Amino acid sequence: MRADLTLAFATMKRGLLVSRDYAGYIEVLDIGVLPPRDARLPSLVDARYVAATVPALDAAAHKGTRRKLLVVGGALGMAGATVLSGRAASRSGVGMVKLVVDRDSVTAVQAALPEATAAEWPVDGPAAAALVGWADAIVLGPGLGGDAREIVERFLRGNTVPVVLDADALTAFAGDVGALGALLAGRRAVLTPHPAEFARLVGDLPSEVLVRRFEAGAPVAAATGAVVLLKGTPTVCTAPNGTRLVSASGNAALATAGSGDLLSGIVGTLLAQIDDPLAAAACAAWAHGRAAERARGARRTVRGVTLNDITRALGAVWEERGVELDEGVLAALPAAGDRR
Repeated sequence: MRADLTLAFATMKRGLLVSRDYAGYIEVLDIGVLPPRDARLPSLVDARYVAATVPALDAAAHKGTRRKLLVVGGALGMAGATVLSGRAASRSGVGMVKLVVDRDSVTAVQAALPEATAAEWPVDGPAAAALVGWADAIVLGPGLGGDAREIVERFLRGNTVPVVLDADALTAFAGDVGALGALLAGRRAVLTPHPAEFARLVGDLPSEVLVRRFEAGAPVAAATGAVVLLKGTPTVCTAPNGTRLVSASGNAALATAGSGDLLSGIVGTLLAQIDDPLAAAACAAWAHGRAAERARGARRTVRGVTLNDITRALGAVWEERGVELDEGVLAALPAAGDRR
């Protein structure tokens, strides 16, 4: 049965988050039973949490205080990945973006994102160190291509700058989580795999990852010292100490190539501005999904909603403070699937 409305008692149920198509609009009702206060249980992120966590921009802010983000990727033919990441960062409040891309991609990214500066790779050790020294956070991976591991190692060695690893930067360490952990030691870091990338990283099947989506990230987070943002329905963010935050925002408009690049730019911006990488990852995941919901608006279907629509909607997400819920309603989620 596909419900129009599902009422859950006392607390959100995992099955409802996984099977949104069948749940319709979800309300969690207060029946006078307090859920157990157990730090091992995940918490659901909402607009109130994001508004309270993402710092306000002071009237005296300038591009330096809004922080600087380095995005490394953009192999030939994949320049758009870094452009999407840079656009999302700009819509998320970053002060400066620099795109480090293949030499043949420089002209394309400068034309597509004129507010960003650009540099070319490959770069030697000193040049990489200079770029890293400029940045408050780094996004490694969007469209990085076949030489990803060498480039990732070059940008991570000898520094502790906060980093987001996505796409090719994760695939480069398939089956070698220990080496990745050694490179990430001593820094704030977020890994943003989808289930197939996560499966490659740990040598598992995507289907097995999905079955264990709430628990799968914990061993990798502990081994790497990084927050694992496992994308999906829902998105589960896991810290090295096992604490988990869950984002249930979003819809099928995000199921398209380039969606993850948008997310990496949002995560990178918040990681540069927030000391807590778990909070940065969870807020970014919620904002990414909420932008897709806003882009869909009152449409009957997500068909026709593009990444440009989602990027434009992202700017308004940061103004949300949450809606007033009816008395006795603890939480509410909109219907996420298309209905026929």
